[in-house]
Amino acid sequence: MLPTECSPYKLERNDLENLKDVSIYVGGACNFNCRYCDRDFIKKTGVQKMEFDQDLAAFLLAIYQTGAEPMISFHGGETLLYIDTIKKIVKSMVDEGGFNARFYIQTNGSLILKNAEFFRQYKDYLYVSISYDFHFQLENRTEFGIHETLQFLDDLNIDKQLQYVIPTNRKEAFDVEVFSSIVNLYKKYRINSLNLILLRHQRGLEEFKTIIAGDDVDLKRLFSSFLQFVQLLYVSGINVALDGHSQEIDKDYYSNHKQVVLAPDGYIYPEYQFIEYKYPEFRLGQWRAPFKLERNHFRPEGLAKIRPQCIQCPKRNVCGLQYYYAMFDMDPPRPDKCSSFYSYMEFSLNHLFKLKRHRSLLESIGI
Repeated sequence: MLPTECSPYKLERNDLENLKDVSIYVGGACNFNCRYCDRDFIKKTGVQKMEFDQDLAAFLLAIYQTGAEPMISFHGGETLLYIDTIKKIVKSMVDEGGFNARFYIQTNGSLILKNAEFFRQYKDYLYVSISYDFHFQLENRTEFGIHETLQFLDDLNIDKQLQYVIPTNRKEAFDVEVFSSIVNLYKKYRINSLNLILLRHQRGLEEFKTIIAGDDVDLKRLFSSFLQFVQLLYVSGINVALDGHSQEIDKDYYSNHKQVVLAPDGYIYPEYQFIEYKYPEFRLGQWRAPFKLERNHFRPEGLAKIRPQCIQCPKRNVCGLQYYYAMFDMDPPRPDKCSSFYSYMEFSLNHLFKLKRHRSLLESIGI
């Protein structure tokens, strides 16, 4: 359903020189009920399904017509509950547009086999990221046939990664049993990388708890264990990323950023936590210019939800000014723990980047 004429969006290549990813939130529904996912919060974002229409088609066409070739990423909810929308987008770009586009699908993995024909048809264009918590899968998420799913993707030669949300308030999060379960899975199947996400908060319908701010969490000890865990994975030959990053954390989404986010309601947002941003001029079908949003142009109702100390915090471009201390108040507020957490995160990522300059431990010592 690509437009038959040139896209009405007026873009130049230098408007998008850093763009690497167009993230499309296809909807908020999910077939899992993960303990750290707030279904009630997601419902408040409004429209629950991204429709593939002429405006979205024209937007994607405009980007690719500049010569930019960002990955198109699908997020949710559970993305494969919206397989019809995903199919339309992939078909329009590949079959109708003739673009050599790459599509990233973030999924809990449980519906991949159910949609086997789609994966067979577009296997050369797909990259799959499965959220899987290994030793904590049953506790945090829902069990499913991970081995059958990985074998199916292996048979199709589809690139993939696993994403592990680490429960930072559990001492056994980095123990031998967890490490062994990861290594064994990576030895058995062809998995490209492992994305590690340290759990900052635990959300639920009745409660929101910011784990990293509690007095029971010693950040120095946490990151000491975390770095040892990362180093063991590296020595085992596993390609590790932290929070989806492999070099630096850049969440200053307002300045020709590498990422653009499209929400289910059709608005173009600079951040993932998109509930506060409602600029009419930044909606599909109305937007006509390069991204010029700046934080000092933040809508007053959105700005009021962010604590002043967060606006001034030197780590604001690392955390992305998300809603940890805004939409859910803590008693008492602990922005000092938040800032310290992201300082440790930056250090960990820098350390990982230095490790990954060499393909293995032996290479790093000159063997």
